[in-house]
Amino acid sequence: MSFATPEWDLSLFFLLNDTWRSGVLDVAMPLFSNSLLVWGIAVACFAVAGWRSRRWKPLLAGLVLVALAAGAGDLTCNVLKKEFGRVRPHNAMAGVRYVEDGQWQQRAADFVPQKSRGNSYVSAHAANSVAAAGMAVLLWPRLRLLWLLPLLIGYSRVYLGKHYPTDVLGGWLTGAAVLLVLWPLVPRLVLDFVRGVSQRSEAGSQDDVSGQVSGQVSGQVPKQASEQAPDNTAGVITGS
Repeated sequence: MSFATPEWDLSLFFLLNDTWRSGVLDVAMPLFSNSLLVWGIAVACFAVAGWRSRRWKPLLAGLVLVALAAGAGDLTCNVLKKEFGRVRPHNAMAGVRYVEDGQWQQRAADFVPQKSRGNSYVSAHAANSVAAAGMAVLLWPRLRLLWLLPLLIGYSRVYLGKHYPTDVLGGWLTGAAVLLVLWPLVPRLVLDFVRGVSQRSEAGSQDDVSGQVSGQVSGQVPKQASEQAPDNTAGVITGS
């Protein structure tokens, strides 16, 4: 299955890929497209949060859910890529700026495409970032600024000549669909564990959940010795 690239898609592509180029973006955009770097920073933030909060198990469980969402998005994208077989912009058109082996290059004006099939549609980077960031925000609502990450990653994919804007849009929609399917499947007990709604005291007694919720609303920590303070995992991650 394939489809013709609409004119507005081409116009927007060259606007982002060439017309709006700058030295700063030439340095920044490859970083946002570097999956290992982005995931490395995420794991480092979770490690710092775990060290500060001493709540390693709930944080690890949350990180696993985020990784599962990204993995599901990636698998879905692989199916779509094989179905559509769209050739990437830098392998399809002259004048496209792209990065190869860490160096910026540009297709010559007389460039002749050699590939008839590719894996451009949809963007897995865009899909995975929406699925992962969305899962993180649903688990810890105070991390809502993470929604900026899919936007930056999507922009970077076009800027680097790896995808058309419609590839990125399709990736965002794919990631959102994956998230809509996965989120209802997460057991309530797992959500409570990750969010710290219910914990056991050191003596092994069950916490009074209603007391924790009341204390969180009023801004006061319950005074009983057997109770623990409400979870501040997201606050630790954000540094607030």
